[in-house]
Amino acid sequence: GHIDAKWGQRIICDVINYAKSKNYKRVTLDADFRNHGAKRLYEQIGFKEFNEEYPRESITLASKTKELTKEGILKDLNESLENLQTEYLDIYQLHDPPFLPKPSEDNEIYDTLLDLKDEGEIRHIGITSHKHEIALEAIKSELYETIQYPFSYISNVKDLEIVEKANASNIGFIAMKAMGGGLLRNSKVAYAYINEFDNVAPIWGGSKKRRTIRILILHERRCET
Repeated sequence: GHIDAKWGQRIICDVINYAKSKNYKRVTLDADFRNHGAKRLYEQIGFKEFNEEYPRESITLASKTKELTKEGILKDLNESLENLQTEYLDIYQLHDPPFLPKPSEDNEIYDTLLDLKDEGEIRHIGITSHKHEIALEAIKSELYETIQYPFSYISNVKDLEIVEKANASNIGFIAMKAMGGGLLRNSKVAYAYINEFDNVAPIWGGSKKRRTIRILILHERRCET
């Protein structure tokens, strides 16, 4: 399951507790943890102290930064680590930058991420983008291990190209707005379409607990078949 902290603490806790009751092995939290009461949320979810039943490896923690300076990137990361009470993030993403950061540039953006990875504070370097050109450039560069890009069953051929090229380059693809940013209402159809792509990890982006749990149930049925 992939959880967006912007849903609100009560919805998130209910959804995650449902997932835990069904023995889900991996839960992903993806959001700007600095602005959504992450510390309280983290405690309510029940992962405050990891143990054998819920080891740290059982949850994928991903966060984003809009900062384009070394100082800003480090500040955002440190706040996320502190709020989430963890020593590392599994995925740290540059959020929709206006250009593609690369190594050895004067802005030090990508070099900062590399240093953080070498130091063990992040496991994977990711990027999010709403722009087809930047997403395509990121894939071709092979500098990023994950890419988050809008994708749902109302996406066009150009969007599908991003999914296919990411798969061919062995880059993780996170489907932003898998429910079309709230435009789509039929969760069965949305899930069935995303389920056709083995390399796509969806962010459903819904604010309704009932719809999110319905998607989890669809996932359970798929795993049972």
